[in-house]
Amino acid sequence: MKSIAADTSFFSCFHCHIKDINLLHLFLDCYTFYMGFNLMNEIPHSLRSDTHFEQKIKIENYDYAALMLPYLERDPKHINDGEYEAIGLAFKLEMIDMLGYLIIDDRKPYNFVKRHFSHLNPFLTGTIGFIEHCCCTEGDINAEYAIGLLETIKELSEDATSHNRPCSMDKKKCQLIIDPVIKRIRSWDDGGL
Repeated sequence: MKSIAADTSFFSCFHCHIKDINLLHLFLDCYTFYMGFNLMNEIPHSLRSDTHFEQKIKIENYDYAALMLPYLERDPKHINDGEYEAIGLAFKLEMIDMLGYLIIDDRKPYNFVKRHFSHLNPFLTGTIGFIEHCCCTEGDINAEYAIGLLETIKELSEDATSHNRPCSMDKKKCQLIIDPVIKRIRSWDDGGL
């Protein structure tokens, strides 16, 4: 089973925006998700108290701050942000050859990985890319289901505000990312990839 380090936005996308806990359970059953205490504290209480979620999440107490601080370009107070904990966990999982995916949706931490931890780039994706991988690479969901899920995220992003954006995307970013992914999934489903 592949291991995943994911930022809070991944879990929020399914729990808070799409509101489909069963879909999140599907992913939790297919992969081993690792979190630290900072990430766990960013998760809504209603999800943290979900029995299936509690049983499936692996909690790691890993001091990633020493790893991140030399590279952190933002205010050092951001060191406690969940994205950086996910990056630190991914670093640890990759060192022991267990990392399957690092899911980061926010642009700054995503680019931070690309600049400072380039050995993690093959594992780095956003929630949208992860859905594509689950369909076209892993076979965990079929093309129709993946496209329906992406269309739902696209619809939700139509009404996105600065504080309520599924997968950290506004309408413009959503079109730039989701439309090509839907096209690739359709091509894959037709035998084109």
